[in-house]
Amino acid sequence: MNATNRYAGEQILFITGRLAAPALQDMLEELRSEFDIQPVMQVMPITVAALMTPAWIARHLQMPELQPQDRINMQFAAGKALEDRQQFEESFRHYAEGNRLRLERKPYHYGELVDHVRRS
Repeated sequence: MNATNRYAGEQILFITGRLAAPALQDMLEELRSEFDIQPVMQVMPITVAALMTPAWIARHLQMPELQPQDRINMQFAAGKALEDRQQFEESFRHYAEGNRLRLERKPYHYGELVDHVRRS
């Protein structure tokens, strides 16, 4: 881990709407090299991301055509939006579902985590 950047090497999710996506993509390329992070951009099916509400996100989680990683990202977005509104119980359900879906895609291996921490 980089001593000046606690996020070095980390994957960081950025959620945006269609309007800001091109500008955010340019900014993420700069952040990738400057801070040694792995930014992931999730463009939501909305023009302005600031208009997303927990209810909007919940409706879109029901879309069968969502890709698995998009569904995971939206679960975390819903969890964060609800957490910001101090709706902690419902927020936790979305975080838990996002983590469950993530584990289905990439199982957790304790030994690999220990090896990673030792190398850091």
